[in-house]
Amino acid sequence: MPIAGALALALAISVAPVAGATQEAESSTPRSIQLRDAIVDLTAEVRSLRAEIQRQQANDPIKFNITASKYQLVLVDIQRLKGEEKEIIERLSYVRSRELDAQNRLANIQVELVALADINRSDAEARLRRAFTQQLSVARDELATLQSRLLAVREKLERTEAVAEALRKKLKIHPSQLDEIEREVTSPVP
Repeated sequence: MPIAGALALALAISVAPVAGATQEAESSTPRSIQLRDAIVDLTAEVRSLRAEIQRQQANDPIKFNITASKYQLVLVDIQRLKGEEKEIIERLSYVRSRELDAQNRLANIQVELVALADINRSDAEARLRRAFTQQLSVARDELATLQSRLLAVREKLERTEAVAEALRKKLKIHPSQLDEIEREVTSPVP
């Protein structure tokens, strides 16, 4: 292995015994040059080894397949979250219409009393007010719950889309290829 050879040379040079004081003065300059050259060689080998390891990791098909699978799962999760968001928005619309209905009926309670044709108008009005107030209260509670749920779904959707973007960049998928990938992921399984 080239690194072991350069390392062995550097180690041998640094620990080699010196024979005599006169030889030490003469050989110290070449020895330091040899040591410096060995360190330079070793540094170059370490750099090339690091670059090779990075290339191998980047080209590892198993990691690529794992990342691609993660990307597909994230895309499926995005589709699920978008469906959930759409469902919540539709439910919000329905609940808002119920709330408006209750408000309108409370505001026009006299019309409701005429339609009811009850003999005891005060009891009928009290019953209708309780029913419409209850409907309004339930609708407002459900609106608050749905709005908080919608906010949570949108936050999760935003985070999931950020993860998808990071995986897309890791896979080096060009934005023009996204529509094709999305069709593959969202198409029903035969």
